Amino acid sequence: KIASRRIMTRYYIHIPLPQESRDAVTAIRKKYGYESKSDPHITLIAPSKIIVPRSEDELIVALVSAAKKLSQFPVVEKDMYYFDDKEIVCVRIEANAGLVLCRRALLAASSGILEPPSGPFADMPNPHVTILENIPAKDRDSVWSELRGRVIFSQFTCDKISLLRKGESDNCWQTIADLPIGS
Repeated sequence: KIASRRIMTRYYIHIPLPQESRDAVTAIRKKYGYESKSDPHITLIAPSKIIVPRSEDELIVALVSAAKKLSQFPVVEKDMYYFDDKEIVCVRIEANAGLVLCRRALLAASSGILEPPSGPFADMPNPHVTILENIPAKDRDSVWSELRGRVIFSQFTCDKISLLRKGESDNCWQTIADLPIGS
């Protein structure tokens, strides 16, 4: 039973937004009826499974160690953007040296514990915060007109990362560890 739970459980690592920014994104989502399975965030490592026989505890220890060696860095908002003919609206994030180094350190720390990232976001081509997705075609132009040019946070200092877990029967992602950077 434990082994099958571990196989179906996925983990991902992200930068949580400051509370005021999370509240702003949540208000937009609520206005448009969008429900997300996690709080607004910047994904660093996309959802993946732990490699058997490795464990969640090993993953946490490895990530804590990596986070301690990092320096806090600025997270800079580039602009409001859309994908897929305005079906997905997001805030693009500048892929600055701090963000890139953080992601590389976390990938190295989780290597051999988590399955390697795969899929369209495996190499973090467009760091972003998803604001809305699955916008109905009839609403896309009006939603974009309202959100284009909106600033959510401009810039903040990344002082922690979060590890989240979602089992097969879980409705939402659960934060299981907030890892301070550089402490």
